[in-house]
Amino acid sequence: MRNSSSIMGRVHSIDTYSTLDGFGIRSVVFMQGCDLRCAYCHNPDTWDNTKYIPMASDEVVNKCRNYTTYYGTTGGITFSGGEPLLQADFVLDCVVKFLKIGVKSCIETSGNVELTDAVKQLLQKLDFVICDLKFSNAEDYRKYACCDMSKTLKFLDFLKDCNVPVWIRTVVVPDINDSASKLQEYKAIVDTYPNVIKWELLPFSKLGFGKYEQLNICNRLLNIRDLDMTEFKKLQTKFEKN
Repeated sequence: MRNSSSIMGRVHSIDTYSTLDGFGIRSVVFMQGCDLRCAYCHNPDTWDNTKYIPMASDEVVNKCRNYTTYYGTTGGITFSGGEPLLQADFVLDCVVKFLKIGVKSCIETSGNVELTDAVKQLLQKLDFVICDLKFSNAEDYRKYACCDMSKTLKFLDFLKDCNVPVWIRTVVVPDINDSASKLQEYKAIVDTYPNVIKWELLPFSKLGFGKYEQLNICNRLLNIRDLDMTEFKKLQTKFEKN
């Protein structure tokens, strides 16, 4: 039975055991809907906000609380997507309820959102934020993600001002940002934020390509070459911050 105070959200899916979406063992709530159209996105099935599983915040909490023994002191809940901050009221309601049972939360976000009151309240209740720094300049943000870089920078500025720990992720894509000179541009941005606790480079993967064909979505990177993993590991050694 749903509590009358429980907020409804648009959920894509829930992964109850993950070690790839933040510190420790976590349950991951993938939210449905995203305004960005990143060329390398491996979850295009989360874009359409009309196709979702309707779930109340109480339902999400009750499902994930069954796994609290696995979270330990470092794990918890990650809200990902899609873009979780497009449903900030819902995620905030979940996070508050998780905190009441002693479970910490984080979000994985593009940061390319308006800083509404709900977003600001939510960010200050999180254990940390995973933010994708997709590109190092406004032109590439417009070209490959169809959005305005300034929103992400304002988002990171807010996290810095509130001293919210942030874990930055960057996907390394062949012929777009797979050079030391290009990653040096990212580093210049990362270094301006003292609250960055980790900068992680992720290798571009073609694993999600089948989804584009199934959904009849144009794949702008269909003919891209494979990433040179030897060179990628050199970039990790030089630039990653742990």
